[in-house]
Amino acid sequence: MKKIINSKIITPYRIITGHDLIYDGQILAIDLDSGSCDEVIDAKGCYVSPGFIDRHTHGGWGYDFSCADADQIVEGTRECAKTGVTAVVPTIEFAVHPTKQDWAVVEAIECAADKNSKGSEILGIHIEGAFVSSVENHQKIHVQEMIPILDRMKKGLVWTVDPQAEGMSDFVTELSQRGLYASIGHSEFCTQENFMKCVEHGACQVTHIYSSTNGYYRENGFRYPGIQELSLMTKEVFVEVLMNNHHISPELFRFIYHCKGSAGIVLATDCHPRKNKYTSGAEKFETIWNEPLHRTSWWGSPGMDDVVRAAYHAGIPLCEAVKMATLTPARALGVHAKKGSIAPGKDADLVIFDENVQIQQVIVKGNTLL
Repeated sequence: MKKIINSKIITPYRIITGHDLIYDGQILAIDLDSGSCDEVIDAKGCYVSPGFIDRHTHGGWGYDFSCADADQIVEGTRECAKTGVTAVVPTIEFAVHPTKQDWAVVEAIECAADKNSKGSEILGIHIEGAFVSSVENHQKIHVQEMIPILDRMKKGLVWTVDPQAEGMSDFVTELSQRGLYASIGHSEFCTQENFMKCVEHGACQVTHIYSSTNGYYRENGFRYPGIQELSLMTKEVFVEVLMNNHHISPELFRFIYHCKGSAGIVLATDCHPRKNKYTSGAEKFETIWNEPLHRTSWWGSPGMDDVVRAAYHAGIPLCEAVKMATLTPARALGVHAKKGSIAPGKDADLVIFDENVQIQQVIVKGNTLL
């Protein structure tokens, strides 16, 4: 049995002081006097938060989740853990007609999930590709062709989909029936009808709102809501936000927060593995290791600590900022019974950080990683 003393414990509703946090592999209690324990961590007045959950990251710090090397993926999760992430959903591109390389990547992530004891727990795979930007690619989704892929992919958890693709609502139904999650995104143009049809069939999330998601459009003189407006209007839909003060401004973030509240916003990094310069067309961007970047932040390695800090500095109460990186993504991924908050019976996934969200220690299922 272990305990953390001299801390400020963050719950989704308040900050608790003067109590010890007792745990082993799971949270055991929050108590005034816990007595003796095998291991004692003195937080020295820092905050104790549930571990952050990143449902959208391609790697970072030079490690690529799209490589077919399980050891490299494990090392990538170790770097994620240094930013307070205790559970992660590696994000990859995947073809409608997958190649041997596509399957090699999937199998490497599955292998990493089974052998990983060094870093963030791998919850599943986020497929971001193949089903996006249908207006440009003129794709049609045939559900029967996708069933063997779904059967084979053991860890496929989140699929970013374009509602405009023909047959997409049927595919969303298939995902929902399997307990998987369809997330609307990467649509150059989506009508109100197709958005709502996918939501009615089970889509419950939007991938990085205000990036590759269209706003209102005109039809026969009328203006209709696009993905951005519809996702903010629809209470049941979670919106993913890449909040790093360089992708979405604090003012826009406060607007999203006003519409959705902390229960509807999932903070994420969309982190990419590069830590060197990247050239796109005539523009050159400097990628800074573990620092929030400009509009192309997803080409660098911003951590979840950066994202939570940016939300907090945007004027969001700390409990609420933490909730958007913990309990809300846990609910969006269906793992909230075990993760996302500090409560007896839940996994002891914990982060200790200071007043400026600088990570001091990271604990995954009771094991101290940092």
